Amino acid sequence: MSRTLEKITIILLGIFLLAGPSLGRAEDEFSDTLSTDQLYKFGMEAAHNKGWARARAALEKWLKREKPTTEVLNTLGRAQLSAKDEKDAEKSFRASLGIDKKDLKALEGLCEVHLIRNKDKDMSATLKQLKAVDQEGRSYSYYQALAADRFNLKDFPETHFWDTLEELVRSDPEDQQKMNVLCDAYINDNFLERGILFLTEMQESHGDRPQYLFQLARIYTHSGDKELAREMFHKIADAGIDKLTARERFLMSKELFRLEEGSLGCEAYFSAARDMDDAVAEEVFEDLKDLTTSDEKKEFQYTPTGRKGIFIISFWGRKDPTPTTLKNERLAEHYKRIDVAHEKYYSPLKPGYDERGRVYIKHGEPDQKISLSGNWAIRDNETWLYSKNRSNPLIYHFVARNNFYRMAYSLEEALIPDLQSEINMGGHNIEALLRSRGEIDAKYDQLANELHNFQGNVADARRGSMLDLFHDEQMLVERGLTEGEMTETFEYKFEEEPMNFYYYPVSLKGSDSTSAVGVYFALPTDQVKVPDPFGTVEVPVRLEVVAYDTWWQERGRVSQDKTYRVPNFVASRESMIPDLVSLSLPPGNYHLAALLKQTRSNLMQIYKSNFFVHSYASPDSFYVSDMILAADIAEDRAPSKFNLRGYRIAPMPSASFKQSTPIYVYYELYNLKPDSANTKHVKVDYLVSSTGGDLNIARKIISTLGRFIGVRNEIGKVVTTFERDLETRGNIDPVYLSLDPAGYPPGSYNLMVTVEDTVSHQIASKDVTFLITK
Repeated sequence: MSRTLEKITIILLGIFLLAGPSLGRAEDEFSDTLSTDQLYKFGMEAAHNKGWARARAALEKWLKREKPTTEVLNTLGRAQLSAKDEKDAEKSFRASLGIDKKDLKALEGLCEVHLIRNKDKDMSATLKQLKAVDQEGRSYSYYQALAADRFNLKDFPETHFWDTLEELVRSDPEDQQKMNVLCDAYINDNFLERGILFLTEMQESHGDRPQYLFQLARIYTHSGDKELAREMFHKIADAGIDKLTARERFLMSKELFRLEEGSLGCEAYFSAARDMDDAVAEEVFEDLKDLTTSDEKKEFQYTPTGRKGIFIISFWGRKDPTPTTLKNERLAEHYKRIDVAHEKYYSPLKPGYDERGRVYIKHGEPDQKISLSGNWAIRDNETWLYSKNRSNPLIYHFVARNNFYRMAYSLEEALIPDLQSEINMGGHNIEALLRSRGEIDAKYDQLANELHNFQGNVADARRGSMLDLFHDEQMLVERGLTEGEMTETFEYKFEEEPMNFYYYPVSLKGSDSTSAVGVYFALPTDQVKVPDPFGTVEVPVRLEVVAYDTWWQERGRVSQDKTYRVPNFVASRESMIPDLVSLSLPPGNYHLAALLKQTRSNLMQIYKSNFFVHSYASPDSFYVSDMILAADIAEDRAPSKFNLRGYRIAPMPSASFKQSTPIYVYYELYNLKPDSANTKHVKVDYLVSSTGGDLNIARKIISTLGRFIGVRNEIGKVVTTFERDLETRGNIDPVYLSLDPAGYPPGSYNLMVTVEDTVSHQIASKDVTFLITK
């Protein structure tokens, strides 16, 4: 049973042991200017969120100023346990007992210290104290069972651990901590049948509680009864997944990924991330350590207490290949790779797989793998190649040492004798080693040729005739150690066929504190796939727009199923089917995902972009809206999705215009201040700039905008100024202009519109970028 308790001890203390790496930096977070009350508040709030690093830093400063209390000392002890600093934790708990010899929390803390440090005699003494203090006896029975298992105490039967924990759970079904420890032990020690019997008993006594179903489903997953496990997990989801704790939802997600229930697994995972405290977030982040870069690890450490779960949501949001769906395929693939690493590349050392497993988790199955069995002169070795969709392939060498594989910086590390000794013996082994990799890169064959029948001093050859070859061989591997650490390998294969479309988001003034966001779509007809592409065709589609905040939490979603009717159909890249999807969003930065799918032909595309939603809420401030690019704008008050403030807009989401067609731009002015005659006055600068060359003459703005003031020519820029009087009622003034691109050379251009309210003298500006083609 000692193996059981080694795992149980880790589980028991898991919420403390995983927060340690950031402790060293947290001590600088609290300056000496903070008051004692502030330090106490910060420390206790951090401890409440399991932010043990911050709790420790704050409370250690507090103790330098104030007389210690049992509450502070016990909290500090827990924080020190989280840093694996058991010696200091023991001092804190003993100091608390020095204040109150009957402090139950301090005695429990000491028991955990003794279990970790294998101090059986101290454990026995502490248990005697605990027995005298613990009136209910639950704590004493619990730690006695752990001690009996940990130290193989002879006075207890073999089943004492199981019998005791089961009885503790029977007597208090609400004690989730002991239930979790017990069920983790069932799984880790393969006592699955006993676990099923006990949990079935609990169900019969207390009904189908979500926690019982959750633990049973976990056990059935590991027992091989996967269909029953799936049924139970879906039953939990139907009843409400939030009835489980955040950690239970996280564990549930991992089991669901094993069951290939990706969508429900992602739902459970992200539901847990939204509610998890720092300790659970640290546990989750442990699974990401082989995927994250050093910068991402630092970012996680510095994420404020209570926000680490949101960091995890953001981390996966950036990697989601299908952001409009619930399932994050990259997340599901990650946990699949972790399971493969544990199974195929097992190591008895933490984290349970060797360095091949670490590379596998980051890059997946290699495109090519070469293995060479060892002999008296060569250790077993492997080389992995990742070349697909990479201009610079990644090469990894692995050499077996002490029965598991380590990453090697050179194939030479597979040699048992040193290279010089190998050469002196004829060099056949190193030649065979290098030639076996010749199909990966020709440099291995070149180096093998140079070493064939080589006689002499290898050290001299490294510096002389073979300098470049040895250097090039090292450079091949170096990419894996540099670029390979900063990148990952994942290619999601969509079930649908790809296609292209355009989309263009804009934000305008909304009806309340939110802004109105319009996403214009355009589907080129050459992307349409229909059975009979003649005459009037029908194109059934699904449109979807999802807005995520900067932490990848969903803030808005619009889905539409519809059918486009296109008369006189002609398949052309220049002929567009336009559409518009609208939603309301609070001001701020967003990640937008736009999906368009032709449901009959199974063509689909998803695009992601960043978008800033402007605020137009202050009634005393003057604003310019985002600009809408259009192929045409005309006055029209008939109801239509493309009609805005009395203008019919033919949107151009591609932002690409031919030299022969005018460029229309629509925008709105908000909160212009009228004069005493109730007339509004503006001065407008239109600055057209090019990134491809000089604009050496002024170009004509062909719509009638007002009184022409003048033109300024600068290198690559033309600024045209107008004055205009507006008599529109209300606080919204629509404006449009038209540019004649005939004289512009093809290229990319930017239009900056700067408007001055000449009554209030407030100034606002916006810009838009477009492309001119022949």
